[in-house]
Amino acid sequence: MTEPQDIVFFSMGICSAYITCRLQDECRKPIPLFSDTKREDVDTYRFGHEVADRWGFEIADASNGMDLWEWFAKQKMIPARQLSPCSLAFKIIPSRAWLHENFESKGIPAVVHIGYDRNEQHRADKVMEHWEYKHISVKFDLIEWQVDKAQCFGYFAQHNVKPPRVYQHFQHANCMPCKNFREADWIAYAYHFPEGFAEAATFEVTHGLRWMQDGPKLIDLALSDKVPSRKGRRKLAGAEPAFSFDMGCDRCAMD
Repeated sequence: MTEPQDIVFFSMGICSAYITCRLQDECRKPIPLFSDTKREDVDTYRFGHEVADRWGFEIADASNGMDLWEWFAKQKMIPARQLSPCSLAFKIIPSRAWLHENFESKGIPAVVHIGYDRNEQHRADKVMEHWEYKHISVKFDLIEWQVDKAQCFGYFAQHNVKPPRVYQHFQHANCMPCKNFREADWIAYAYHFPEGFAEAATFEVTHGLRWMQDGPKLIDLALSDKVPSRKGRRKLAGAEPAFSFDMGCDRCAMD
């Protein structure tokens, strides 16, 4: 009987990278499946490709093909925090199409690995409610292994691979900037990533769109030269930086 092919939904973030590398360490030869928005932070791309080179796997592409911001302009909207049509268009639909074309339609068994950590069982439950593949099963390895994000950071620290820089200030390596930012997040983004903030502000003005549906335009934000407070910011974990990059695998990596 053919062993199922391991496929990791590879975001180039710390958790999906950890799963991919651990499966590779076990000689499982996983396929990391990446759906590119073309708006990930430059250092997130650096991390993803460095990991692929170091562990010797090839990243498979399941991308929409468009630039996320071009899509925003075409749709004449930037999704609000409560709505995620961009996730559907750029992540879910392309990934499903790739899985169907390469495995489901051919009756080839596979296992999809998703990087929710052991504190995200509620997210795993939602995926299971809508998982309808006949030949493809799904696993949430970090929950099964009882591994948290801190331990993922420790793993890469032990291998001398620097995590994506966005984790210094935000909890997730989402595309940057993230549509989920609140006003305090934008102020922090402007301080830590001024060039990215300026580009986002220009995009907002040029296309007559708003990044915050319930907040001011970016050009109207009250920015400061002081290090921004984490008060009111939902994407942080612990004090700045959000995670320490040099903790061991079995130690808590929150400052």
